[in-house]
Amino acid sequence: MPRLQKILAQAGVASRRHAEELIQAGRVTVNGKVAQLGQSAEFTDQIAVDGKRIQVSEGHKTFLLYKPKGVITTASDEAGRKTVLDLMPVIPGLHPVGRLDRLTEGLLILTTDGDLTLKLTHPRYQHEKEYRIWSEEELTNQDLAHLEDGVELEDGITEPARVIRAPEGLYLTIREGRNRQVRRMMDAIGKPVRRLVRVRLGGMTLRGVKPGEYRQLTQREIEVLMQETCSPRERTRLHEEWDYVKYGFGKRHGRAQMREESPGTAGQDATLTAGRRTNQPPKGRGVKSTESATETRPLSRPRNAERDVRNGTRRKR
Repeated sequence: MPRLQKILAQAGVASRRHAEELIQAGRVTVNGKVAQLGQSAEFTDQIAVDGKRIQVSEGHKTFLLYKPKGVITTASDEAGRKTVLDLMPVIPGLHPVGRLDRLTEGLLILTTDGDLTLKLTHPRYQHEKEYRIWSEEELTNQDLAHLEDGVELEDGITEPARVIRAPEGLYLTIREGRNRQVRRMMDAIGKPVRRLVRVRLGGMTLRGVKPGEYRQLTQREIEVLMQETCSPRERTRLHEEWDYVKYGFGKRHGRAQMREESPGTAGQDATLTAGRRTNQPPKGRGVKSTESATETRPLSRPRNAERDVRNGTRRKR
């Protein structure tokens, strides 16, 4: 049987410490009787604070939300702006884990579990947060090295980061959680952010959700989320999916779709199918196309494939 202060915290009434203060002040009743500190209760009991009955539910709920641009990460807003809770079902005690600023998109966790919130936000747990950044200006190798080594900000130098170059920007992985840290890091090197999306938190990615959509996580997915990082294979797959949707190169996992034209590809075939172009016959059947690869493919293979060819671990196509 859980302690009363834990039930109050889970219902979103107050933190456990504040709930203890409410109980000591005689403001909490259980089945019509004034509660005592240390008292336990059932989820089926009638629990009230200042005479107002609260809604309690057994078990925690955790959701993954793709926060769209323009929505603020807070429970309520005095200015009447749209918040992340406006996108979610009404559940007592549901709150966002950490923050994404109003202009930043991407992965946000919401939960009723205070212990999970602590494990995901406390600095000692060092969970990775990965962002896809589109920069206003072209990034140099010196800029990337600066981000990797640490950037001097007004609240101290940042910890070393993982940087991977991408079209019109980069992927940046950090373990800290300072306020607007990624934008401030990019401003510090003189390359302001044009668009910013958090694509991964720990071992969990945005796969399967679109902007403004959410889904409830299973216990297995919560375990994956709590991993400090994800496998190199999963990270590569994540990058390939994001770059394919935007630029039309790299592997596409799932349903084929039209790609957007990227600079230098105007007039070339823009239709992709799962694994091959539409103007190419299936493997082992028909006549091979006479068109060259440079005419049908706007961009080269992913970098990892080129590396494997050079190392002799993959047969050149």
